[in-house]
Amino acid sequence: MAAQLIAELKAQAGALQADLLVCPPATLVATWKDYAGALADTMSADERRAFRTEVLGRARGVAEAAGGFLGLGNKVSPPEQRVLDELASAIRD
Repeated sequence: MAAQLIAELKAQAGALQADLLVCPPATLVATWKDYAGALADTMSADERRAFRTEVLGRARGVAEAAGGFLGLGNKVSPPEQRVLDELASAIRD
């Protein structure tokens, strides 16, 4: 029973890792940016700032999670920073 569960979890982890290596299509990124911008446009200034802070904070946390070496150096790679900048521009202040 335990061996079967471990094998299943390993297979799922491998599939997830493979999915994470594939960049989303440009159309998906553009659609998300349009959606986030339109959603932010319906919010008050305070709500928009909170939304922007939350989204960008989570995105930065993901980018920093895999970066650096032994806690040293820049934790966010240049490609990750470009994505963070794109996200920031999508959610207007």
